[in-house]
Amino acid sequence: NTPITTPNMKLHCAAVAVALALVSPFASAFQTALPHSSFRHHHSVSPSSPTNIGTRPFFANTVDIGRSPIHSKIFIASSDARKLRAGGPLAAAVNINEAAPREIQSFEEWSRSCGVGMGDGVALTTTDGAMDYSVMTNQNIPTGSPILYVPSDMVLTSVAAEQEFRAGLADAERQLAEEGLRECVSLFRLFLKILSEYEKGDQSPYFPWLNSLPRQFYNGVSMTDDCFDCLLPYVSELSRKEREDYVVFTKVLQSIQFLDSATLLDKELIKWAYNVALTRSTLVGTRELRIAPMADYFNHGAETEAEIKYDQEGNCLVYATKDIPAGSPLRISLGEPKDPSPLFAKYGFIDETSPATYCKLLHLKKEMERLRYEFKDLLFSTGGDVSPAVYDVILYSILEQNDPSLQEQFYQAVISGNEEAKNSFHQQYFSYTLDALKQHVDTTLRSLEELSRKAQSLDARTHPRVPIILKHNEFVYNTFLAVQSNLNTMG
Repeated sequence: NTPITTPNMKLHCAAVAVALALVSPFASAFQTALPHSSFRHHHSVSPSSPTNIGTRPFFANTVDIGRSPIHSKIFIASSDARKLRAGGPLAAAVNINEAAPREIQSFEEWSRSCGVGMGDGVALTTTDGAMDYSVMTNQNIPTGSPILYVPSDMVLTSVAAEQEFRAGLADAERQLAEEGLRECVSLFRLFLKILSEYEKGDQSPYFPWLNSLPRQFYNGVSMTDDCFDCLLPYVSELSRKEREDYVVFTKVLQSIQFLDSATLLDKELIKWAYNVALTRSTLVGTRELRIAPMADYFNHGAETEAEIKYDQEGNCLVYATKDIPAGSPLRISLGEPKDPSPLFAKYGFIDETSPATYCKLLHLKKEMERLRYEFKDLLFSTGGDVSPAVYDVILYSILEQNDPSLQEQFYQAVISGNEEAKNSFHQQYFSYTLDALKQHVDTTLRSLEELSRKAQSLDARTHPRVPIILKHNEFVYNTFLAVQSNLNTMG
């Protein structure tokens, strides 16, 4: 996500943007539509309803790549939106009911009119009956080729949100810090931006994008206590943390003065907006979060075909990282590819192409940290292999219980990187390590069987996350079975 300069791509996409703008039905100057007489948060937008009332392309007649969305005249400040609503409700709002259809065609038309450029053969596609969409190509794409261009004016950023809401953020962000979520300030700002744009209804320039987004989520934020109880402690802890952070956001949100009171009381809207900000944003640098409409449709892959970057003007540029054959999905990395559990907790999907998973030695977390390892280091591969760090942590724990002086010697060998000394310890005590590891694997497999039985006993109508929970448990179970088979050959 480091800034890059790509003149060829910018010139190509700028030309596309100008051509689209000249034929765009939205090319007239932005005019605020008159308020209508009735408005409800969950009022459905009928198929015949206009989805772009009061909007115009981000590049109407000229291409101004360096312009910031905060200075764009097409954006209505939240205070102005409140005045509109006070004088009379807006025409339509995004229907966030979980059964509401996603308006993808309108979103694609809007994107083109705003100057989004897509490579030849690149398109949104669905394989599950229009519930989930992703990006794929129907043509061969060479390495380094441009896949997508999103102009900076369309990109939602936590920095721009801070500038827009500056006066109303201080108290809320102080509360976040007091709750131990100082690192979530950027997410909170994007969360407020989503709510602010939702309030504007179809007066928001982002209405077609918001109306294309998923309504139902399967991550930790959306799970119930019953769901958590059907997961192993490691992933249950990750999922609970996602929901706990969301709960803090809902409390802190009540101190925001620039949002409508109806918004602050709408629990389903708040959860939807939080999930949108959480699951569709990407980190740029060390602190800033950004959402580039259309670029947020790239799915995750353990092996990726594309990479998202931003140039110095803030335009979003997506490139092919390898030669991609026609018919392939175009995927990016959303996190650690060797452990699907954190992605499951945050995003609500299971990456079955992941080559490994965390070994679930959560009860040895302190030992892991003393040896300066992380969860991503302690892996079981889907082929049955065990990472060296797993053996290190288990032996360190065994020595702690039996001979602290030997434990200290082993610790020094691990920390100093003395492989010869470390391997000498492993050879001498391998039978003990192997027995402990076998016991852990056998116990975990029995736990997974029990947890999956518990999940199957839940009513899927009231617990729609059960299928993804079962899929996650099955992935971990099959991985542990492979490890068990491998360990049994060792003695």
